[in-house]
Amino acid sequence: MIRIIGRNKCNETKKALRFFKERGIKVQFQNLDERELTAGELENIFKLIKPDALLDTESKEYKKRGMAYMDFDTPQELLEDQLLLKTPIVILGRSAMAGFDQDFCKKIAESENNYSSILVPAGTIRRESTFSFLAVSSSNSLPGAMW
Repeated sequence: MIRIIGRNKCNETKKALRFFKERGIKVQFQNLDERELTAGELENIFKLIKPDALLDTESKEYKKRGMAYMDFDTPQELLEDQLLLKTPIVILGRSAMAGFDQDFCKKIAESENNYSSILVPAGTIRRESTFSFLAVSSSNSLPGAMW
C-alpha cells in the first residue's frame, strides 16, 4: 500500500492525495500535525531518501531560523523539527520521493495497480512442475489444480 506522509494544510500533500484518489488507489495517510514521525520511522525514510533531499529549504521554518546561513546536522534537525520536512513523502516498498512529482506518482500508481492485480483470493495459487513455480490465476476455480 502506498504511504503518504504530510500535512493536511500542505498543497503538495493535497495534490498527492488527490492524484491517487482520482485513480481509485487507496493510500495510508499520516498527518504530521496529528502524529510526528518517530526516530525509527525517520531513520527508515533516510534509507530511501537522503536527509538533504528531505529538507524543505523553501519552508517558513527554514527561512525563519536562517538555516541557509548555518552549519547543522540535517538528520538531527529533521528529527527535532519536522516542520522542516519536504512534504509529501510518498512511499511504496523501496521507492520513495519527497515533494509532489506527478511522473513519480504515475509510476507508483502503475506499480500499485500491477501489484494489486496479482492479489487474488485464497485458494487460487497452484503449484506447477517440480520447480515450485507459482502461477497466479485471476479466477476462483482452477481446473486441474494440483494441491
